[in-house]
Amino acid sequence: MRREIVSYHLDAIIVYCIGAMMLMALMALIFHNAYRILKIAVNDRSPFQPKVVKKMRCIGIFLIGMSVACIAASYIAGTMTGGGTLCLGLEHTALGVLTLGLAEYFCHGIDLEKETEGLI
Repeated sequence: MRREIVSYHLDAIIVYCIGAMMLMALMALIFHNAYRILKIAVNDRSPFQPKVVKKMRCIGIFLIGMSVACIAASYIAGTMTGGGTLCLGLEHTALGVLTLGLAEYFCHGIDLEKETEGLI
């Protein structure tokens, strides 16, 4: 009986470890894109570039993906242990939506910058 309980929770630990690795990979992608955005902004003297908008959209999608991965890992591990708890980490979703909105403002900034180039 004791051995069965230990192996039963070991599966949940493995699920949590896989979920944590997915979260770390998504965070690495977010930091990589943030570094590339800063590099583009410094080299091109303007943050209003189509490449920046694309990378900001990727960051927003990765943040929402982090929330989905957290919820999925919590649900799967919770059902394996019989606890049935569900962790709703919605802060990543909110931050992802805000990042996607900020990317749209940058897209609008690109259009405004193109309009002002013709005036000068």
